[in-house]
Amino acid sequence: MDINITNRRGQTPLHLLLANLPPYASINDLTEDRVEKVALAAYMIDHGAWHEASDEDGFTPLLLCAALGQTEAVEMLLEREANTDARSTSGGLNAAQLAVEGNHWATLQALLDSRGFDYDQNVHDTVRLLHACAGRGLIDCLRVLIGHIQQRFDTFSENVLDTPDEEGYTPLIYAITNGLVDSVQCLLESNAGPDVKDFFERSPLHFAVSNDDPVRSEAIVKSLMMYEADVNVKDNDGDAPLHLSCDRDDRLACTSLLLASGAMICSNALGNHPTHIAARHGAVATLKLLVRYGCDMNLKNYEGKTPLGMARMFNQKAVVQHIEHYFAQEAIAPEDNDKAAIGPPTELHLDTARDTETIAIDDKKHSLGDQEPENAEIENSFLLVMSPSDWDAALVSGYWMGKIAEWTQYIDIKSGMPFYCYRAARLLHQTTTPYVHGTHQ
Repeated sequence: MDINITNRRGQTPLHLLLANLPPYASINDLTEDRVEKVALAAYMIDHGAWHEASDEDGFTPLLLCAALGQTEAVEMLLEREANTDARSTSGGLNAAQLAVEGNHWATLQALLDSRGFDYDQNVHDTVRLLHACAGRGLIDCLRVLIGHIQQRFDTFSENVLDTPDEEGYTPLIYAITNGLVDSVQCLLESNAGPDVKDFFERSPLHFAVSNDDPVRSEAIVKSLMMYEADVNVKDNDGDAPLHLSCDRDDRLACTSLLLASGAMICSNALGNHPTHIAARHGAVATLKLLVRYGCDMNLKNYEGKTPLGMARMFNQKAVVQHIEHYFAQEAIAPEDNDKAAIGPPTELHLDTARDTETIAIDDKKHSLGDQEPENAEIENSFLLVMSPSDWDAALVSGYWMGKIAEWTQYIDIKSGMPFYCYRAARLLHQTTTPYVHGTHQ
């Protein structure tokens, strides 16, 4: 009788015996039936069964048992020097990779202990398994891999946990991107670098604040902070983690953590500060937090836009309302219970005009460019030409709301409507007729 005869799928009797081992109910499950069948398989091999025979899918008995998580059978085959270089036809996976595919950490441990996966092509694949385990949340397999690698310092480099894959991503970045807090913590505890960047100079913190799950994102940011991640590192676009966290209020906790940890409020490659980004995306709560940390609402990006200009451009009405209220609060201090006292303009509010800003009235955008205000086409408004004495009266009686870019806003006490003075610092001293951009009908 031929003990190595095959069926139509290329499977030998040894394949069929091992394929029908009872599954493990637990890690310590020592089912008598399994023990007996593994012993029978060993007897067959010792009496001529070829344990390197592969079926039509390229599966040898070792590959088959690794994929099924049959740890006892794997140990038996390794004792008989089963070939650890064998790979499946589909996918070209070795035994360690197949064990990870099934999340069979005990089987993976047995395979790695054989040291058959520490050499040649196998060592490359063993390192790549770190990325797979980290990105898929296979925490037990990840711990087994890290423990094995750290014991084999003669084979693996000291910073192997920071090895990038072909796309430039480290195991830590994979874990962070998928919001796997346990995997992140495991890697950091094992000395994975908290600041190792990808090919676009993005650090783990960049990926952490960009995670769509705000709860997981906050937890990961906290973990990175504990390991002293650099909060001010910039990517190729000049974005620091703070820029990425400011695009929506769901990330307010992360933004707060970054600011509390010393994140600098700086511009990116487009000149945008975090305030510009928050304003563009309608993140009012984030904008309030940035202001509390001293952000300058008059700063312009390289297109000449202030945060208010960005909010108007992208029709973020809530942000526009908040910024206008912010300037009003800066300008008005209560005198008594009945009325507000209007303080004299300070040097900050009397700054000369800078580049022209796009201004919108009644939530409609009107680009003034370099034109004089009387030449601008303004819907539902008109330009008032007033004498110096008229201006004196209007400016003295009007509520001074504050400076918005190169415009100073006032509220007419009779109509309650706002009007804006261009280069207001010079108006009280001009002999020529100044202009006001109003909303009176």
